[in-house]
Amino acid sequence: MDLKDIIKKYEENKNVRTLRTIIQHNQRNIIQLTGLAGSSVSVIAAACYKTNPHHAIFVLPDREEAAYFLNDIENLLGEKQVLFFPSSYKKSYHINDIDNNNVLLRAEVLSRISKSTQPFILVTYPEAINERVITKQNLANNTIEARVGDTLSIEFISEFLIANGFERTDFVFEPGQFAIRGGIVDVFSFANELPYRMEFGGDKIESIRSFDPNTQLSEKNLNHFTIIPNVQKELAQQGTESFFNFIPQDSVLWAKDLGFTMEYIQKNLDALKEKETVLNDDDEKVALNANDIYENEKEIEKHLQKFTLIEYGTKIFPDIHRDETLHFNHKPQPAFNKNFNLLSENFLSNLSRGYKNIIFSDTAKQIERIYAIFEDIHFKSSSVKTQTMAPGQKIEFSPILLSLHEGFIDNDLQLACYTDHQIFDRYHRFRLRKTYSRSEALTLKELYSLKPGDFITHIDHGVGRFGGLEKIEVNGKQQEAIRLVYK
Repeated sequence: MDLKDIIKKYEENKNVRTLRTIIQHNQRNIIQLTGLAGSSVSVIAAACYKTNPHHAIFVLPDREEAAYFLNDIENLLGEKQVLFFPSSYKKSYHINDIDNNNVLLRAEVLSRISKSTQPFILVTYPEAINERVITKQNLANNTIEARVGDTLSIEFISEFLIANGFERTDFVFEPGQFAIRGGIVDVFSFANELPYRMEFGGDKIESIRSFDPNTQLSEKNLNHFTIIPNVQKELAQQGTESFFNFIPQDSVLWAKDLGFTMEYIQKNLDALKEKETVLNDDDEKVALNANDIYENEKEIEKHLQKFTLIEYGTKIFPDIHRDETLHFNHKPQPAFNKNFNLLSENFLSNLSRGYKNIIFSDTAKQIERIYAIFEDIHFKSSSVKTQTMAPGQKIEFSPILLSLHEGFIDNDLQLACYTDHQIFDRYHRFRLRKTYSRSEALTLKELYSLKPGDFITHIDHGVGRFGGLEKIEVNGKQQEAIRLVYK
């Protein structure tokens, strides 16, 4: 059994077919899903999207849960159509501590969904969706777009960038910067993960590429670019509106623990209102109006009524009429605490009841390790009188080479979906897209200004002394590397 077989089983499931029909009709129904466990909602959502691509917004209770769900849905469907919409701030409702990487992601998402005609999946969390955003009109007014072959003067681009707060530098390494070298223009827009490099022949754009700001090397060729300034700064000068105004009316909202989400939004907004002042960009205290930054619980509730809403989790939104409740019969993955005899007995019990054992892992080595453990258990039980298995009996499972956050047992479909990190009692890390700021990464200018003996901090190995640049051979090719000297 592979991933396609699993998705197919869910596509044919009675509850999933009902859910798919509701999504297709888009009558602003409110649906409650009960009995889910682990990452089963990710698989159900993927099955719904596969057969009927649509705009889907997933609101998880906090940033960490959102990140785990994001990784699940990216692994199941691919990263291309999946977006992540974070809060602008490093900590919940700490509005003096802006995260520039998050500001970049928010601008990129707003740009994409404001003009997207293709279905997309967006994953987010409470403090991100109730934070007000730049208006659609102001976003359009502050955006410049062009394609390969278009006529556009370098002087016009330079004037636009300077007027919108971009800084001209020798090398581009973070959002809000641009560099001009003859007919080449580098721009780090707030609407793209990587900066653009545009090559001009006179006033004609001959090529557009994205490039790595740390190496300054090109990544891939592009057909067009979109330049957006720092929308966070624009908010202070121009009007704002609800994030939900950017969402297409035919979108489907999936919300986990919506009751908790609404309480959380109002509680933090009330706490923020007690503050009288905040610091601005120049560290000066200014009067705070929390309502200019966030929407309240009642406003969010009104927005939710515009969409088909699918609720799940343990804390649902109270006092709301639900059009349908769909019951699933799922259980969490059992805890084995690295007891592989217990695991083997569980797998054999599943097989005896007609269940399929499935292990999700992102590495083939972990699968090989589990096979080896089961073979060892089989050998030992065949050579002792007190057998845990019958002679000739084998432990069978289907390996799936992708990661899910949490395993689950589906008693309706007779699937036991386990994760390798839970089997080995290992912490499962989520991953979010990371861009490096000036404080973290060296620019080429800074690199060539270093002298042997200068201290450098390596992201993995810590502080060492700069030993100069050295040519080394990598896969048969000469490559220039930085030599770091440690004690």
